[in-house]
Amino acid sequence: MIELVVVLTVKPECIAETEQLLTPLVEASRKDAGNVFYNCNTVANRNGTFVFREAWQDQAALDKHMEQKHLIDFLDKIKDLAIGDLTSYPMGKPLA
Repeated sequence: MIELVVVLTVKPECIAETEQLLTPLVEASRKDAGNVFYNCNTVANRNGTFVFREAWQDQAALDKHMEQKHLIDFLDKIKDLAIGDLTSYPMGKPLA
């Protein structure tokens, strides 16, 4: 299984628009083949910061997700809303 944490930060004036784009992305991504879980949360006390927590059965499932229209469209739409690029953190082995 592959687990990721992805961080997205958007401009303060773009928070509402981003939230509207996130709902269909999350719903569609949860239906992608090989998805184990896919969640997006706001970060407390950090307006405009969103954290995705996701897991995929294997690298092939993640690769296929990265090719999906719903993800490509989302990434295209947030280019002008985001502050910098999304930051992705692959999770290593659990410590406990």
